[in-house]
Amino acid sequence: MVLAALLAGMAVSEWHAQAHARQILPIDWQSQPLTLDGTVSSVPQYSPDGVRFEFEITKDSIATLMASSVFVPGHLPPRRVLLGWVGD
Repeated sequence: MVLAALLAGMAVSEWHAQAHARQILPIDWQSQPLTLDGTVSSVPQYSPDGVRFEFEITKDSIATLMASSVFVPGHLPPRRVLLGWVGD
């Protein structure tokens, strides 16, 4: 019984990790200029290195992104992204 629970927990954990990995912004997109519509969904977080905030992308922008040349098959565009800037 304990072994079955352990295996079930591992399977759920693996499924969750794979779902999360598909939503990580591909490295090719990280240096590309993208225009997205959405809303700021968190209070900006200030640190000595800069400012970060969550941005929720609209469904229309996600559909446009999936139709663009930067879309990588197998990667789902994230619904929320953490944006930030550094310096002054």
